[in-house]
Amino acid sequence: MSFALRSRHAEKQKDTENQHRFYERMLKEDSDVALLRVFECFLEAAPQQILQISILLVDTRDESTFHCKLP
Repeated sequence: MSFALRSRHAEKQKDTENQHRFYERMLKEDSDVALLRVFECFLEAAPQQILQISILLVDTRDESTFHCKLP
């Protein structure tokens, strides 16, 4: 937020060099925050997915799950 405000302030003062610099830094911070959000979502979902996969693997090892008779 601070880089956006600084960019806006530089724009009002007709300082295009600083305006572009602060705008680029704002975009970089925004992309970093988006990446952190994706990583957070993965960390929240991963334990549940691991549990589901382990339950699935344990169920498929049990022959009675498929109700088939082996010779």
